[in-house]
Amino acid sequence: MIMRHRNVVGLVAALFLVAPSLTLAENTVVEVEESSVITDVVDVEVEIQTADAAESKQECNSKEQPCESTGQQKEQQVVAKKRKSKSLFSYFFASSDDADEVSDDADFPATHRQVALLKVSASADGEEQSQSGLNVHSFCLDSQDNLLVALTEGQAGKLQLLNPQGEHLQTIDLPVLPEAVNIDADGNYLVAGAGKMYRLDPQGEVLIEARSPLAAQIEENKAQIREEVIQQIKAQAKMMVQQQDVYQQQIDSIVMRAARRLSRDDRNEYQSLKKRLAKLSDEDLAAMDAQEQNAMALRKVLLRMLETKLEAQLTDEEKETRELYATQLEYINDYADVQAGAEPSDKQVDETLASMIQYKSKIASISATNDEVFIATGAVSGYGYDVWRMDAKMENPEKIVTQLRGCCGQMDVQACASGLYVAENSRHKVQHFDLAGKKVNSWGQGKREGVRGFGSCCNPMNVAFGSDGSVYTAESGSGRIKRYSAEGELMSLIGSVELVPGCKKVSIAVSNDHERVYMLDITRNHIIVMEAKPQEQQVASKDEAEAAS
Repeated sequence: MIMRHRNVVGLVAALFLVAPSLTLAENTVVEVEESSVITDVVDVEVEIQTADAAESKQECNSKEQPCESTGQQKEQQVVAKKRKSKSLFSYFFASSDDADEVSDDADFPATHRQVALLKVSASADGEEQSQSGLNVHSFCLDSQDNLLVALTEGQAGKLQLLNPQGEHLQTIDLPVLPEAVNIDADGNYLVAGAGKMYRLDPQGEVLIEARSPLAAQIEENKAQIREEVIQQIKAQAKMMVQQQDVYQQQIDSIVMRAARRLSRDDRNEYQSLKKRLAKLSDEDLAAMDAQEQNAMALRKVLLRMLETKLEAQLTDEEKETRELYATQLEYINDYADVQAGAEPSDKQVDETLASMIQYKSKIASISATNDEVFIATGAVSGYGYDVWRMDAKMENPEKIVTQLRGCCGQMDVQACASGLYVAENSRHKVQHFDLAGKKVNSWGQGKREGVRGFGSCCNPMNVAFGSDGSVYTAESGSGRIKRYSAEGELMSLIGSVELVPGCKKVSIAVSNDHERVYMLDITRNHIIVMEAKPQEQQVASKDEAEAAS
């Protein structure tokens, strides 16, 4: 497997800090291009090639949630580019030449094009401020097509109401860090986070506060979860044995590259001393006479001097990369006893248990009909997802759908009069259930080409409804949005937006007249606006697609 990245910090942090349990095969090579100066505009290209589908599935399984792999493709190539942002203004219009898209299926030319970005700001007046600590988590539209944005600013949870042009209307302080947001039939706000659910009126007054039904289940099954944690630590420790040599080899490789920049004499002396002293044991040293011990001490002093010279040859990027690998080795060494077959310590179990409970307590989505509220949460055991139904007061919970499969903590479930629609991303399907949890229909398949399938490892990631009951789907890898009938018939390709790709939430919403479609680019904390093309442009796009096919 080959991985390339122009920004060493981004690559290594993603691989080894965010996912410390990631197992790399012995033939993995990590190549980092030089000249990765970090600026406000970064051009990033990531290329991943896997020689076998099983390895691809192994990487998926190292994420917080397992992915589904088709196992059919022998060779897979994913190229993702993050294009530089064209403006720092809160709202701007892109040129049609840049934003137009022609579908690769002549029957479905793109009906919309990207026209604007709504930049969520920490300040109410929209003036430029430090955005450090500001993170947008989700959004939805109210009945007036205003955007209700759920965000965190440091350790504070907030809702911001923006008009369709992105201008600030209102900020509401929340009692929780929000993970999901929606609006009920009465125009009240539904917010979920940290195992709790809230209904607020449009002025921000809390009308209902309730505990997630999953939180109670977690308390009841804490012993079972603890045992799950112990087994997870043991499995992780076995994988760490494979990783340990890989990390050390990468550190040695960085050091040897720097050593080649030394003079030939210094380089030869460094390598000779390193080998000689590495073989020296405490018993060997104790067996030496005083003169031999003094000579050995001098060699150690010389080696330290050469190491100081070598350190000066390292670039800042090489130092950062080496430090990241070293951090991972320290993490692995903490589990050395477990690797040798010992039981995990209480401290290890307690720390991992606390992290797992925090993760499992997250609420992936919240939605409502006139009389009921629905949430999607992780399962108590394993990596699946469940859907819970409650009454309008968020009481009398009932688990109505189980064993859904989702990747990277994402499971979008939206309710409407015709039932529940689930973006079951790991199975590349939209699942349709009635409001009691009985399956009605499903559609979709994993397909990298054409518009009829869902691409990348885990899509569709999000769903939304049009005012006519149509179902919109969003794909996080390509930024593609499609429109289906309530029964699953593909009606149109909305188009694709420019966003930072990845396995992540891409909340979408549709204006009442269907003219505008919005998608969240969660990495850059802005909301992308697509607008319907004039009819003559849609016809021209279809003619062009037919001519090319």
